[in-house]
Amino acid sequence: MQSIRKRNLIMVLFAVLVIFITANKPKVESKNDIINYVALGDSIAAGYGLADDENNYVDLIGEDLGARTTNLAVSGMTSIELMEMLSSGEYDDVISQADVITISIGSNDLLQPFINRVIKAFGIEDVGDINNTVISELKRKYKDDPFTLIPVIAELNSQIVNNEELYAICKNFEINIFPQIITLIKEKNENAQIIVNNIYNPYYNVSIYGVYDLGKIADSYIGKINMAFIDSINYNCIDIYDVFREEGLTNSNIDFWNLESLNFDPHPNKDGHMMIFSAINSKINVS
Repeated sequence: MQSIRKRNLIMVLFAVLVIFITANKPKVESKNDIINYVALGDSIAAGYGLADDENNYVDLIGEDLGARTTNLAVSGMTSIELMEMLSSGEYDDVISQADVITISIGSNDLLQPFINRVIKAFGIEDVGDINNTVISELKRKYKDDPFTLIPVIAELNSQIVNNEELYAICKNFEINIFPQIITLIKEKNENAQIIVNNIYNPYYNVSIYGVYDLGKIADSYIGKINMAFIDSINYNCIDIYDVFREEGLTNSNIDFWNLESLNFDPHPNKDGHMMIFSAINSKINVS
């Protein structure tokens, strides 16, 4: 009898929780017979790194909403390039008709310069394909004698610890570029629900032989750039930084004890996109 009462209590509490979450989701009323969903951003929104038969979070959101989906994300896009795209007027019509707009931007502003400095410290000049050129060079240089990485660590310190240029990138994004992006969108469509995700750390648990915490150093910059993303009256912020602080959500696999298995690709895998979809979907409420 007690177990039945306990189960009933749990079901009631769950129902109350669902009602609470639904009631607190901002309501979006579609201007059309069908919901128009527009995705803006970089390679994460574009679905880079997924297999052909795997859906990215944009696909999942569009399918869940039964929406007319327009994905304007471009792999490699920086925040300045997104601002230029919005300023061009080329996509004014599609943005003005949107009921829901999601934005994934900022990773390339910070992570690409960060990664470039790491690669430079390893003495690799021509990066090319990071998962081929870089890994093959690491194997060639350091596989037989990992202790040759000791001077590399010193160079890493000079390249990426307390780097004023990287800090300046974060600050400029926070106080100048990102606010302009939101302003440009609001000028074209003041009624759409805008949902923005912050930036996760794909290397949060990466260290070099347990003595050089690469993930912690990356965090020092990601924490700064993420100061740009706060809930406001103009948009909702989705925290995927905390969501991605577990293994198995990106394509990266960085273990300096096993150079054969290295994969530097920071993009979300199928499970990662499902997590982003779930986080964003919890904020969308359309009628």
